[in-house]
Amino acid sequence: MNAELLSKFTLGCDRAYLDARPEGELSCEEGEGYDRALGERSRGIPAVYITLQATTNSGAWILSSTPAVLIPRPETEHVVETVSN
Repeated sequence: MNAELLSKFTLGCDRAYLDARPEGELSCEEGEGYDRALGERSRGIPAVYITLQATTNSGAWILSSTPAVLIPRPETEHVVETVSN
């Protein structure tokens, strides 16, 4: 999941784009961006803080984020989704 999220972030695309070109190669610039994102993730930085976006479990919402925002637990997301429906 983190690899997909970081790939979409690096390429500025959605999952459908990734699925449509499984053999696609990254340009030098894209590769460097992905390597930077992986490096940050390997240092323990949450993917949400790297991409500055959070997605709900269902993928229905994409929220802007910053490192100042706490990352909600899945149970919290479930409560928010239930209340919003």
